[in-house]
Amino acid sequence: MIKCNPPVLIEPESWDYYVDKLYAVYCNIFIEEPITYNNLPIYRNNNLINGKEDTFWHLIEKTASDGNRYPDYDRCKKIAWIKYFILHCSKLCPSIKIWEKLDPKKKKVRTYLWCESFDYVVIMEFRKTHYYFITAFNVIYNHERRKFEKDYQEWYKTKPPI
Repeated sequence: MIKCNPPVLIEPESWDYYVDKLYAVYCNIFIEEPITYNNLPIYRNNNLINGKEDTFWHLIEKTASDGNRYPDYDRCKKIAWIKYFILHCSKLCPSIKIWEKLDPKKKKVRTYLWCESFDYVVIMEFRKTHYYFITAFNVIYNHERRKFEKDYQEWYKTKPPI
């Protein structure tokens, strides 16, 4: 059985240096060597905030109860996992669950790649000619796991595995 083996975690350093290092990984994923899923390109929000793409900031920060976003070192450490999970785990990992779900607010179909072994999820929206990257994060709460499992099981009842 093939085992999922994501890239090494990127450990924190001084914040400014760390952000630059993480952004270099992000650029590799989305700009320098763009990835695809199901033979379609993956686009993202490339509006710049403080000289870096908006999607990058979303990937390394988390919304706190006060509504502000703050660095999330666990998300930061796993930024390189995005590419690995899309390119490798989606095809080979025995503990990955992939499903689609209509986002009722946006009226768009979202694709979820959740690796239960590592409690990590990548979410993209399917468009006619491409996927639009939404987010990736650690699944740390039991209610999130239950929701993902429920969504997967509901999808699985009506669709064959992706």
